[in-house]
Amino acid sequence: MKQIHKIATQLELLDITHSQRMWAMFTTGIDFGVEEAAKKKTAFLKDKNNFTVISKFMTKELEPTDKRGVQILHQKFKWHHVSSKANKLFAQIEKLETSLSDLLNKHRVTLNGKEVDTTQISKILNESPDRELRKKAFIARAQVNQPLVDAGFLQLIDLRKEYAAACKAKDFISLRLESDELDTTLFDGWMDELSKRKKDLRKKEKDLAQKILGVEDMMAWDYQYTKNLLCRDNNAKVDIGNFFEPIEKTFAAYGWDISKLNLTYDVFPRKNKSEWGYNFTIHPGKDSRVLANVNDRFSSFDVLLHETAHGVHFLGLNPEERLLNMGVSGIVAEGFANFFGALSCQKEFVTQVFGRDSQDKLKAFADLHRFRDFMQFIAVTKTLFDHELYRANLKTNADIVALRVKMGKDLIDQPTYEGEVPWASLIHHTVAPVYLHNYFLGDVMTANMKKSFKKQYGSNAEDSPKRFGRFWRDKVLQPSGRHAFPELYENVCGSKLKLGPYLDQCLKVGALKAPKSLLQETGRLRTMDL
Repeated sequence: MKQIHKIATQLELLDITHSQRMWAMFTTGIDFGVEEAAKKKTAFLKDKNNFTVISKFMTKELEPTDKRGVQILHQKFKWHHVSSKANKLFAQIEKLETSLSDLLNKHRVTLNGKEVDTTQISKILNESPDRELRKKAFIARAQVNQPLVDAGFLQLIDLRKEYAAACKAKDFISLRLESDELDTTLFDGWMDELSKRKKDLRKKEKDLAQKILGVEDMMAWDYQYTKNLLCRDNNAKVDIGNFFEPIEKTFAAYGWDISKLNLTYDVFPRKNKSEWGYNFTIHPGKDSRVLANVNDRFSSFDVLLHETAHGVHFLGLNPEERLLNMGVSGIVAEGFANFFGALSCQKEFVTQVFGRDSQDKLKAFADLHRFRDFMQFIAVTKTLFDHELYRANLKTNADIVALRVKMGKDLIDQPTYEGEVPWASLIHHTVAPVYLHNYFLGDVMTANMKKSFKKQYGSNAEDSPKRFGRFWRDKVLQPSGRHAFPELYENVCGSKLKLGPYLDQCLKVGALKAPKSLLQETGRLRTMDL
């Protein structure tokens, strides 16, 4: 296996260089040679001698761990040895992705004649009782739609379609799923699962809109504000400069000492810095970095916990097992990160920030957590829209907007409105295509893990954090590269993955109702200037 490990080591070094330069570009807006690093990595993957060695090992009798490592490496290389046409298309795709991601990172919204960043938009969507202002702020995010299309987004979609055809895949979605070791039929029937529940979903959402907002229907610009009404403390001012302490204690409760990890944080917004949240795993087991854009609100802890969890996961991997580390499923990674992000609503975290005398706040945070589950229907709709980009015949930005509106209406009877849907601001469509399902499926995995844990140990995960932390580490995180996701899921949860039961669970919102004092306050503060 020395030849295989040598190839893996060289590939890892090229990955590290590329990740370091991506980190620099996303945090500063300066390109220190992202395209050059990508080209070197691609040239290595295209090397025929490397692929010949790997292909020979695919036919050898090997120990299970070695066999898995060779399979992972073969999966990394094989798409670069299909045809010269596929390689040419891949190079064009990488170059265009880099250019478009730079555009998105540097784009800023203009609202009421002023340039604003995402934290200011979020402040309005979270806090402003002025519904028209919230609508205006939400739709302002669509300002990047046309510039992204003008810069080549539709060309990128077409290139990806051509690339899939050159790789002899059914379509780009199938290609991506196969690359992630997932069944290409995984999402068959998902549209039906959503649409057959849309009547119940719409009824519950209308009921929530009337009870919480005092309006007939909940619109896209009402969701964050509804969270704020359900749990005003989620938007309370906090000392975000001291963010590390409560996060450190939370991970310690589950058995991780993050003070000993090589985690770098860049968390405050500035010009030319990407406005999204990321974890850059520069070197598994050695170097991980968190990019975020937070403000002085409690809700910022959600993204900080999420991205920190990515660091904990990948820094917990053995750096010497570089082959297996390349095989970690995005579903496992996002499931673990989402689990910790959601802990911002749990008793242990809330009492750390607000003090032990926080019983009145805990019910509100529990309501917020249940409302987030309810919002999973929108997350699945966005996921399926991300797929449909590669099946529809799209020629203009208007076509993309129309597709997004149609899917929202068909799948969950989402209310339509005057104004452009801000689809392009979700950066995954550009830099991480057919990836959004990882977040949702990660939540499905976690929900069923908790059931499996309770069945095995007789206690809820939240009541036994140290033991559940070990369950995560021993059963999921450490073996996460040793198995393709479907196999790992069955090992942990004891069944095959199904969508329907989880959607039914998300529908069980129950009676959520904002306190009268907040509704009265909403009525008084219509002209609040943010």
